Amino acid sequence: MPKPSIANLGAGGVGGYFGASLVEHDAAHVTFLVRETRKAILRRDGLSLLSPRGNIARIPVNAHTAAELAGTAPDYLLLTCKASIVRSIS
Repeated sequence: MPKPSIANLGAGGVGGYFGASLVEHDAAHVTFLVRETRKAILRRDGLSLLSPRGNIARIPVNAHTAAELAGTAPDYLLLTCKASIVRSIS
């Protein structure tokens, strides 16, 4: 069975962790959808994961901008958010 392709919107704390884990375990073809500045950093340094024990893993990842991915159709889309805001309505 071929590995699925996943477009990961963002490479922050949550999306970066899950996307890098998929890459590290060779479970899918993951492409990170990022802005141009972040793309340059990811291509140069890879994605860094810091474990609670202080271990750092630097994982090379595919990073592209929206313009570069226009017209492509991944099998899955990974969308994560940075934070949630809960507001009480009175």
